[in-house]
Formats: sequence, C-alpha cells, structure tokens
Amino acid sequence: MRYYKAQEEQYAHDAVFRLYMARGMQIAVKALAGVTMTDYSELIGVKEPDNRTGDEIAADIIARAGLEVK
Repeated sequence: MRYYKAQEEQYAHDAVFRLYMARGMQIAVKALAGVTMTDYSELIGVKEPDNRTGDEIAADIIARAGLEVK
C-alpha cells in the first residue's frame, strides 16, 4: 500500500511540474513574440477568494438568473 501511495504522490508531483513547465514555455514564447505579459496567476486561472457573504452571493445569482424571490 505504501508503494501505491508513493506512486500516486510522484504522479501528482510530476503532473504539477509538467503544467509548470508548459506554462513557463508559453510565457517565454509570448515574451519573445512581443505579446503583452500578464501575471502568472492570471495565466493559470487563480482567482482572488470571494469574500462576500452567503446572502450577497445568493442575491447575485438570483439577479443574474432573473428570478423573483417572494
């Protein structure tokens, strides 16, 4: 069982590394091509945490859906 867990951890580590390297190459190519650079967190899709309350989130969803709450 320890072997399996170690293999899974290695696979996860390798996957993260491959993603990191692919994104790094993408950034390097864009930089060489003169494309405007953005923050790395924007490239990988990291978003700021949502600090709204549950009521604010629900109100936003209701408004977007065009629902009427009675």
